[in-house]
Amino acid sequence: MAWSSTGVSDVIEDEINRQALAREWGYVYTLRQRTRVTEVRGLTRSAALNYGTDVSYFTAQAWVAHYFAHYTRTVKRRKADPSDGWTVTITETWAAVYQDGAWLRGAAEHYFTDANPAAMTS
Repeated sequence: MAWSSTGVSDVIEDEINRQALAREWGYVYTLRQRTRVTEVRGLTRSAALNYGTDVSYFTAQAWVAHYFAHYTRTVKRRKADPSDGWTVTITETWAAVYQDGAWLRGAAEHYFTDANPAAMTS
């Protein structure tokens, strides 16, 4: 079986959720998070290595020294079977903190509404 150098890419999971973080000083803080998992299969080893490395960008709270990750990408490479080539799994997470339902820090609204959001930069 020949291996593809470009592979076949599929989004295998795309989930958005909210989580209560804290209630402090009369405010309610929530975390909105989107996680998208993409797999690329049938790659040669050199093509699998071209998918880069893990990245993470952080947003600081302006008035305190707290940080949280607003975009992370992890890249996992594996070879399950000699005839199948390499599989690369890319997990991307966009996050935003809201205060009383209003956006406060992190990923902008379009990262949660776009069907295929772009990777963020710092």
